[in-house]
Amino acid sequence: MKILVLNASPKGKHSGTMKLTESFLEGIKKIEDCEIDVIDIYSLDIKPCEGCFGCWHKTPGACVIQDDMSKCLELLKEADLILWSFPLYHYSIPAKGKMFLERTLPLVLPDLVKTPSGCTHPSRYDKEQKVVLLSSCGFYNIENNYEGLLMQFSLLYKEYTKVLCAEGPLLNIPEVSYFAEQYLDNVRKAGEEYARTGQINEETKELLDKPMMPIDMYLENAK
Repeated sequence: MKILVLNASPKGKHSGTMKLTESFLEGIKKIEDCEIDVIDIYSLDIKPCEGCFGCWHKTPGACVIQDDMSKCLELLKEADLILWSFPLYHYSIPAKGKMFLERTLPLVLPDLVKTPSGCTHPSRYDKEQKVVLLSSCGFYNIENNYEGLLMQFSLLYKEYTKVLCAEGPLLNIPEVSYFAEQYLDNVRKAGEEYARTGQINEETKELLDKPMMPIDMYLENAK
């Protein structure tokens, strides 16, 4: 299985969210052999989409902008599983991650097809791909914070699996590593379950959705 990790954190490999992703991958690798590529989006030389639609009409399937995105599009086409990894910024994806997402327009066709909720652009390539969203935030809870982002992902992907981690700063505070390690153990378990069945068990989901520590303790440690 080919896995592509899209690291959209400005902190790159030092991102706390990447600790979630690496733990999830550890779980997958216990069950399945896989080839893993990581794209560190903030290290790329990519420019914003110009909205010219050249990738639909002038050079179908290829962006007219010559930069690092051309190689990324090839990796995206080849992947069996795509892992989006980023912290929640202003209730959404960090800016360069959003720019990267917009530059994936060459992967869909200009045609519009009818859907139960309206219409959409179909994929240019006949390939079944799975998607997992792994994200952390600085809030005490995930409720009333992730709804906007989750709606966007629901529109982008027919199906996707999510691991959302509240109290994300704790992942990088050595003094409270006990709480983080307990959480990451559950993320590894989630990776194993996903590799076996293509989904995360409900019991594991409940553990992942819970804060790592009580709110008063968190507010004290997250200063």
